[in-house]
Formats: sequence, structure tokens, C-alpha cells
Amino acid sequence: MFKLWLAWRYLTSRQNRFSLTSSLGVIGLSIGVASLFVSMAVVSGYETTLKQNIIDVSGHLLVIKRRAESQDMELIREELGGQIKEPFELSPYIWLEGLIAHGGALTGIFLEGAVHEELNKVLNIEHRIVEGAFNLETQGSVPGAIIGKGLAQRFKLSVGDEFKVVIPFAAELQTGSFQRKIKTFQVTGVLELGRHEYNQRYIMTEMSVAKSLLENPERISGVRVALQNEDNADAYKQNINTHLGYPYWAKSWRDHERNIFRAVQLEKFVIFLVIFIMVIAACFNISSTLYVSVFRRYADISIFKSMGFSGRQVTYLFSLQGLLIGFIGSIAGLILGLILCSLFLLLQTWFPLIPSETYRVSFISVDFRWEDICLIVGSSMIICFFATLFPALRGARLNPVEGLRYE
Repeated sequence: MFKLWLAWRYLTSRQNRFSLTSSLGVIGLSIGVASLFVSMAVVSGYETTLKQNIIDVSGHLLVIKRRAESQDMELIREELGGQIKEPFELSPYIWLEGLIAHGGALTGIFLEGAVHEELNKVLNIEHRIVEGAFNLETQGSVPGAIIGKGLAQRFKLSVGDEFKVVIPFAAELQTGSFQRKIKTFQVTGVLELGRHEYNQRYIMTEMSVAKSLLENPERISGVRVALQNEDNADAYKQNINTHLGYPYWAKSWRDHERNIFRAVQLEKFVIFLVIFIMVIAACFNISSTLYVSVFRRYADISIFKSMGFSGRQVTYLFSLQGLLIGFIGSIAGLILGLILCSLFLLLQTWFPLIPSETYRVSFISVDFRWEDICLIVGSSMIICFFATLFPALRGARLNPVEGLRYE
């Protein structure tokens, strides 16, 4: 504790307190740490945001049952229960692709039919309503539907407006020709789904309404599965595909954007290495500051050695001084990083900083992970230690007589 107090006294003494080199060392380290902190928080936030958007809209597991001629949920639950070794919830769905027609314009859409009560057990989608209410019930003779935010903006649809959906299907007798079913829907709610392609094309309605657009009204597309532990999704997907096989086929939440998740992990590593060069440069600035401090303290070092201080103790004393500079710079960098992250979140609410069609999300949160913080601070302190080791060793080799010769 005495050496720590002494190192602090040297660092905050009047002749060092306003030292330009010391200030530049701390500022440089703070900027480097803040840059690392912001970049790691944003990249981790992007990964977390993308993951949460997928789980909220698609669930942990998507199990497709080919040629599912009946909606026997108990049989499906029993078959899946043999492969999923934890409590889970199911929600059947119907998935159709078609066209929306409104105001003389057309575009492709996804139409999903779901059961509201069971959907709430699997998806966390109701909190994404930005207009209207999460209501799939039929309004009079016109069934209700919830649409994506981008779709509503593109066709200028608001709650209460009506639009038509066209579902094509192959004709039974004429090869290469199509028949169609047309249904009119009324907008009951608008969703911000967090994923560009869903916002631009997604429509959800009640299961019975979607069934009326099928060739076989008893058919379902599959079930969505909610797990207690989302990290087990890949293992259960493998079990279902390997042991159940046809007609089942499973897809985990990672499979929706697996390439992007892999790219994020690689980019996070590369970004850390590139920006960490700033921290290394700042630590060498600290090393030069401490080297000058050692020359200024020749007389003090000589007195310490004449009092019985060993070379190792002197090395420890000046290494502590460098580590204190590194610690102050790291803490200041974390505080600056928090401010910059808050500014980033604030700017996203005012300006479209993130092109959703490129990054697949319309808003990026920031994720402060303890492992990232410990890695940033720990690596910065280690670099500071090695950067201050050489000047500390230089001071430890000082001959007491040489240091007191001119005193």
C-alpha cells in the first residue's frame, strides 16, 4: 500500500500534475479505449438486435412438416417431444406467398396465418405494434390483418384501410397455368419487425382466414417452437432432422442469418485488432512520459536505494505509476465511450444512420458485455505494464552515488 500511495503522490505532485506529456498519454489512451468500447458495444448490439428480431418474429425453432394434411398438434408435440429435451411451446402457422394490390400498385408479400392465443406463447411480437392493436379478429365481413411498417408506408395504409391480397396456385388440368384466390383485408395494426424484408412484405392474419386461401383447408405449413434455452436450438434442429427426418425439417433461429452472424464474429475480432493499435500507441506515449519521470527522480531513487530499497522494489514503484496512468485513461475512456454510445442511440432516433436494406435491421442497440469490457481494460493495462517496464528497469539500475552526485 505504501508503494501504491507513493506512486500516486509522484503522479499527482505539482511538477507532474499539469505535465503536457502525461496529459497527452492519458488522453490518447482514453480515446483508444473509448473507440474500442464503442466499436465492441455497437457490433455486439448489432448481433443482439438481429438475434432478438429473428426470435421475436420466427421463434427459436421453425419446424416444417411437408404434406401435413391435418392439424394434429398432439401428434406433432409427441413426435417433437422425443427430440427436444426441455419444456417447449408450439404454435401452428400457415405460410403463403402472394401479391398485395392497392392503389393501382402491386408487390410480393408473405401472408402468415396464426392462432393468436398460441402465438403469444411462442413469439414476442405484440410489443412491436407501432400503430393500432394486435388484433387478428374479423371486422364485420372483412378479416383483420397486421402488416409491416414498410408495407404500410409504401402503400400509404393506415388502421382501418382495406387492401386486397392475391394468392396464385397451379391449375390442376392445365400445366403451366395458374388460378388465383383474392381476399380483402382490413388493417388492424402496423408492426415494426426490425427486419427490412419483413417490414416490406409481411402480413399476418387469423389461421381460419389463411386456410380459406389454401387448396387444402386442412393443411398447415408447420409449427414455431419456443425453447427455454435459445442456445440449444441448433442441437435440437439437428436431432429433428437426423432422427425424425421426412416429413419433418427444422430450422433454428441462427439459420435465418447464419452467414451474417459468422461475419459479425469475424469483423468484431478484426475491428478489435485494428483499433487496439491506437491503445498501443498511447501506451508508448505513457512509456516516454514515465522515462522522463525516471530521470527527474534520480535523486529520489538514490535516496530510496540508500534507505534499503532493492532494484525490484524500485521497478515495482515506477510500474505502479504507469499502471495508474493506464487505469485512469481506461476509466476515462469507458466514460467517454458511454457518452458516445448514448449519442449514437439518440442520433438513430432522429436520422436513418443504418440502411436497413443493407444491414437487415432498422435500429441497432448497444450491448455492454462484461467480457468485452474486461478484455478492453485488461489488455490496455497489460500493454501499459509492458510499456512502463523498460523505464522502470532503467530506474532500478541507477547507482545511488550517481544520483546524489550533484545534490
